[in-house]
Amino acid sequence: MVPFTKLSDEEIETLVNVNALQVAYVIKTLADQLIERNQKSAIVVTSSGLAAQPFAGHITYSAAKSFASYLAEGLNFEFKGKVDVLSYQAGEVATKMLNRFKEDSRTITPDRAAEACFRDLGYESMTRGSFRHDFGNWFISSLPLSISNPLLFNISKFILKKIRARQGIQEEESKKKK
Repeated sequence: MVPFTKLSDEEIETLVNVNALQVAYVIKTLADQLIERNQKSAIVVTSSGLAAQPFAGHITYSAAKSFASYLAEGLNFEFKGKVDVLSYQAGEVATKMLNRFKEDSRTITPDRAAEACFRDLGYESMTRGSFRHDFGNWFISSLPLSISNPLLFNISKFILKKIRARQGIQEEESKKKK
């Protein structure tokens, strides 16, 4: 994730389309069919621990995931008795997307993530899936935003430099120095 002002219009549009709008469109498309089934149905919305509060450097992603989480939690109530809807606000899961493949103090395996979804589906409207993700979210959320936001903002700027370096894109500051 990157600071808001460093995102192009296309990047903002993609973040919101993929993480918020497509979730709403897919649910809207399938809702009537799921509600009308004789058997109970389920929807798991993959959100993020970053949906819990506005994190500097991640704000567009946080806002889009927050939308998806609120949608899932609200629909769980609206569809009660017919469709269980779960917002899965996971922390880090060992996947290609993170370029992590092992479980560690912050990261859980995809199998563990799936187990958590099925464990809480039908009982909760939101889960973080694992104690380490609950604890990490509690810890960050317990910090005043005046502490957590500068920390996360600096981390996001560092990540942006790494991503752009991999893509061969120079920062504007680097261009100005030349």
